[in-house]
Amino acid sequence: MPQRYDVLIVGAGLAGATFAWYARQSGLRVLVLEVTGRLGGLAASERRLGIDVHLWGPHIFHASDPDVIRLARSTSDFVPTRHSPVALYQGLTYSLPPNLWTMRQLWGVATPEEAKARWESERIPPPAGVDHFESRGRWQLGTTIYETIFRHYSEKQWGRPCTELPGSLLERTGIRFSYDNRYFRDVFEGVPADGYSAWVGRLLAGCDVRLNCDFFQDPAGFAAAAPLRLYTGPIDRFFDYRHGRLGWRSLEFRHEVHEGSRNVQGTAVINHCDASTPLTRSTEPAHFDPEGVRKRQEAAGLNCSILMHETPVAAGADRMPCYPELDAANRARAELYRSAAAARPGWLFAGRLAEYRYLNMDQVILGSLELAKRHLGPLPTTSTTGDLS
Repeated sequence: MPQRYDVLIVGAGLAGATFAWYARQSGLRVLVLEVTGRLGGLAASERRLGIDVHLWGPHIFHASDPDVIRLARSTSDFVPTRHSPVALYQGLTYSLPPNLWTMRQLWGVATPEEAKARWESERIPPPAGVDHFESRGRWQLGTTIYETIFRHYSEKQWGRPCTELPGSLLERTGIRFSYDNRYFRDVFEGVPADGYSAWVGRLLAGCDVRLNCDFFQDPAGFAAAAPLRLYTGPIDRFFDYRHGRLGWRSLEFRHEVHEGSRNVQGTAVINHCDASTPLTRSTEPAHFDPEGVRKRQEAAGLNCSILMHETPVAAGADRMPCYPELDAANRARAELYRSAAAARPGWLFAGRLAEYRYLNMDQVILGSLELAKRHLGPLPTTSTTGDLS
C-alpha cells in the first residue's frame, strides 16, 4: 500500500478513536483498521428495541480529568447516571460498594462506630510475606464482607482460587462507613445518549475507517501506508507470541427479552456472589437511560426490557480478550512485550489490550491524549475542544 496517510491506527476502540480524533484535529490523514464489524472495542454498543445494549458488559463512563471530560462532552451528549450495583448472595441482596447499608444488612449495626468496631473485629492480618487476594481480602474487608461479596464472585471471574489471585486486584476496593453507595466518585458520570459505538463514530469523523479488516493479513503492506502507527490490539499477537501467550479472561452472554415491563430486576447491575451459579452479573441496560428508553419504546409501540446474563470464561482464539490475568508469570511476560514495543520504530501502543493493563475508559482516553500530545504536538486553537495541551 502506498504511503497515503500520516497515521495508521489498528483498532477502533476508545484508545484508537481518541488518538485518531486528535490526529484529525491536527489536520492529519488517518487510516483506521478494525478487525470486527463494529466501532467501540470492548465498549461497543448496539441499540435493540430502543435500548442501548453494551455488548461486553455494563460500561459507565466516569472521569475527573478536565481534558477527558471536555473531549467527551464535545463529541457526545451524555445521560447522567449513578452506578450503584447490588450483590446477590444466597437469596439476599446487599448494597455495593460495601458501605453502611451493607453492614446494616449483614450485621444489624446502626451507626458508623458500631460498623467500624464489627469490621475491626473481623479483620485477619495476613501472614508474613503473603499477599494474595484472600489474605488481603480478609484484612482489608473483614471476613464476612469478603466471604459474602468478594470470594466466590472473584473465583468465578478469574477461574482460580482466591489464594492464587494477586492481592493487587483489591486495590480499587474499599469500604465506607456511610450510606454513600456511589460506585464511582468522579465528578462526571454518565452514558452516551446514543450509545458508545455512535460516540466512537463521531471521534473517527474524517478518518478512513475500514471495518472487518484484519491488519495481520498484510502487516507490512498496511504499515507502509503511514509513517506513524498506533496499535491497540493484544500485544502478544503483534509480536507473534514470541514470548508466549498472555493470559486473558473473556465473557459469554445470554440475552433475554422480557415483554410487558421496562423494569425486570429493579436495578442496572446485580452481582451474583454465590458459588452455586456460574453467572457473575445480570445487567438490565434500560436502567442506564430509563426516560430515553421509555420515549423510544412508546414511539415504536414497545414495552419490554432486556436482561444480559454474564459468565466469565477463558479467552481463546474465538473469544474477545477482556481482562488481563495479572499474576506474576503474566506480568513478567508482559514486561518482555513492553520492552519489545518500546524498541519498535514507528509504532506506538495504547489501550488495555496493547498495554496489558486493567484500564477504565477515562484512563484509556487520557493515555491516548497524552500519547498524541507527545508525538503530534499541541492542538491548533481552532480545535473543537480548544487546545488540550
